[in-house]
Amino acid sequence: MQQVERRTLEKLLWKLQNGSPMVQIQAAQSLGALADTRAVVPLIATLHIPRKPLQIQAVLALANIGEASVLPLIQVLREDEPELWMLASAALVKIGRPSVAPIMADFAGETEAVQILMAEILGQIGDPQAVGVLITALVSAAEGVRAAAAVALTRIGEPAVRPLLAALGEFQHHGLQHRLPEIFRAIGAPAIRGLLVAVLDGRELERSQAAWLLGKIGEPAVSGLLRALDVDRPPVRYAAAWALGIAGSPTAVPALIRHLDDTADAPAAGLRVCDAAARALEVIGTPEARLAVDTWRREQPE
Repeated sequence: MQQVERRTLEKLLWKLQNGSPMVQIQAAQSLGALADTRAVVPLIATLHIPRKPLQIQAVLALANIGEASVLPLIQVLREDEPELWMLASAALVKIGRPSVAPIMADFAGETEAVQILMAEILGQIGDPQAVGVLITALVSAAEGVRAAAAVALTRIGEPAVRPLLAALGEFQHHGLQHRLPEIFRAIGAPAIRGLLVAVLDGRELERSQAAWLLGKIGEPAVSGLLRALDVDRPPVRYAAAWALGIAGSPTAVPALIRHLDDTADAPAAGLRVCDAAARALEVIGTPEARLAVDTWRREQPE
């Protein structure tokens, strides 16, 4: 049986290299079904033949062979040929999770162009194990790499939220702070849920950073922040009021006015909840908000 398989493989490889265009396509398809790792190198070579139907069938065959194709496909990413990048990327994405660890292992040492490709592939695969590498790429010196990493993290979505929040606290990096709100806005509802959990249950630094991000997300986060404003813990209410001021949403004005009577201390902030509510109302700045703050200030003890 093994001898028959070897003869079959050799025959298919001969057809792949020497057959007519239609025979080559059929051979690539059969090699993919056979899924023999010995076909990887010939199929990689087939990617260099500029006939789209054959190239597509070679991509499908390499993907079906799976993990054994990954390192040769990564090598194709290093070639100076955009058409080959597209083909190799498509195969790596179809292979999926087995592609992730080898890409992560090579990422830091690659050129800017290859890092961009790798970030795009990791984002399309969407495996959470890639989050750490992509977060590190967010502070790369190369704008193209930073942009590709941001898009990839957006694709991965909710599993990236807490690691991104932790990275913000660890790096204290201006570029990261600038980019995170747009990433979280793009992730959408899952990001808002994760950030609200951090406001409710995180340590003080995480709470304040999550609140800032929710404020930067703006209107989509307002309803969740209004719920947090009524939680029976002053530091949470303080953070929610502060975030609502950053969001600048007139929708929050009535709730913030009610909290002008909330004199509970938020010890880490060194201020009361009502102080955060007053500042938020001043930032929002509608006539109703300004009137409420002016009245509240006049009533404060000297």
